[in-house]
Order: sequence, then structure tokens, then C-alpha cells
Amino acid sequence: MPNSEKMPEDAREPDVRMEDLDIAGLRKMMEDLDIDELIQALGHSNFFVSSIAAEALGKRGDARAVEPLIKALGDSVEGVREGAVYTLRNVRTEAFYVLGNVRANAAIAVGEIGDTRAVEPLIKALSDSDESVREGAAGALEKMGKLPS
Repeated sequence: MPNSEKMPEDAREPDVRMEDLDIAGLRKMMEDLDIDELIQALGHSNFFVSSIAAEALGKRGDARAVEPLIKALGDSVEGVREGAVYTLRNVRTEAFYVLGNVRANAAIAVGEIGDTRAVEPLIKALSDSDESVREGAAGALEKMGKLPS
């Protein structure tokens, strides 16, 4: 986990309510963390901490964040999964586009989640130059019942 001394007091508790949390302070604190600390914060038990960490990772666009974000697609909290999907869509690094099996795994994970907002990007991925991405997208669309005929 990120250095707990850097974490605002209210963000250390997993059950804190949003109205009791200093969201602006938490976002500012996340800006000061390095990539490894943000990746650790992604797994924090407090939903707001992990969601804001995902947001901060997306803004950095660092390829090291892609795999932990894909892992977050399987989180038990819907908001964390949605944040990871949103962030992955916004990561704009060359490495993200080059790592075909990472993209294929992301497509598969989105299919597991069943988020219909991903249907259009998955359909576009059916024509990707990387075969594993095409297969992952097809599998995700099939699982969601949205595979074009």
C-alpha cells in the first residue's frame, strides 16, 4: 500500500462514506505518488482510494499500469471495475497498443464483466491486426450475446 503517512486520515478506513472523505485532498495526494505506489493504491480496501488511484494511473498513461488495471477488471466492487475500464480506454501509450495479448486479455475481461458500453470498441477490435486481439474481442462479444453475424 502507499505510505500510510501520505494517505489522508479519512482514506485509511475501508468503510468511510464519500461525504466524509476529502476527495480533493485524496486526488492531490495521488498526484504526488509514483507509479508503483499508485498501482498499490489500486488494490486499497477503500473504494474511493482505489478508484482515484485508477484515475491517476490513467492520467499518467504509463504502460506499467495496464496489467494492474486489467486485474482490477475482476474486482468485486462494480465501481472499481468501471474505473478500470474507463482508465484502460484512456491510456494512450505506444506500449498499450503494441502489447497485443494485454489488449486481448482486456477484451476477455470486459466480456466477463458484460459491460455493454464495450460492445462498439469490441466490434472495432474484430478487425485489429493482432489475431489474439480479434479472438479476445470475438470471445467477449459472444459471451455478451453481441457477436455480429
